[in-house]
Amino acid sequence: MPLRQRKEVQEMPRHLVLIALFGIAVQAADEPIWKEIGLESTAPANQPDYRLTAWKFRDATSALAGLGELVSASKDRVERVGNYVVVCQGNCPKDLAPLAAGHRDGSVAAFYSYLPVRSLVPRSERYVVGPVGLNRNLPQIPESTAAFQFGTEAAAARYRTSKGERTLAIFSFLTPQMARQQFPDFRKIPGSVVKRSGPMIAIVLDSDEKSAAPLLKDIEYQASLSWDQQPPLVILPQTAAQIVLAGLKLAGVVIGFCLLSGLAYGAFRLLRRAFGYTSADDSMILLGLMDK
Repeated sequence: MPLRQRKEVQEMPRHLVLIALFGIAVQAADEPIWKEIGLESTAPANQPDYRLTAWKFRDATSALAGLGELVSASKDRVERVGNYVVVCQGNCPKDLAPLAAGHRDGSVAAFYSYLPVRSLVPRSERYVVGPVGLNRNLPQIPESTAAFQFGTEAAAARYRTSKGERTLAIFSFLTPQMARQQFPDFRKIPGSVVKRSGPMIAIVLDSDEKSAAPLLKDIEYQASLSWDQQPPLVILPQTAAQIVLAGLKLAGVVIGFCLLSGLAYGAFRLLRRAFGYTSADDSMILLGLMDK
């Protein structure tokens, strides 16, 4: 490498240096997107038969956003492993997880699974967590409409339709009220078809109702609620009868045990007397005070 070019590479941020060496086409202007996503570090692990770079992100959701960016910049094998994204070129191992040492598995946003699978354009999925990613992947949507200041996140992908490829994006808000508030702004986007379901807003860009309908029909929010407290006890008539019967059975067992114990003790004392065994406890002294 020429001295001047080597000096320019050394002055670049560490992860951009590795990107340039690995052959992924990115520029210094991409620095804001990595900062927004939450890229922490990169580490190469080259072998004679393959070249690999492991990208470490803040969490699994950040890695999902990074996955989309790296897939768009490289034609090599790109996989997410927990909070890592592994880019491999050459004769790569079948399982890349061991090459992402110390990766942390974590769940990603549930609404990401609402993206339809049918007619999906391969490697077109994107996950957006801020305005930089929005401008890169969904420039038709204004930042004020997405309202990232309220913790909004978005998932997008391209699909094959009867009118050509179209982009479907799903925006997830913290509450249904926020989604309802932003819904009119989404409907103002020219040439778009919009649908709201719970805290989610789905939008098909540059489309009409007919071609967008197959993409939007299955996007229906289903709430799931988990509660860590025990529900109040509800006693049904059948349950009350079973409780009474169980109490009577227990009382019968206790009474029967007492009777059998008393009979056994009385028989034992009679046998002792029959064989002439007595003790001080068996005799009783009468004072005869009533006759005085």
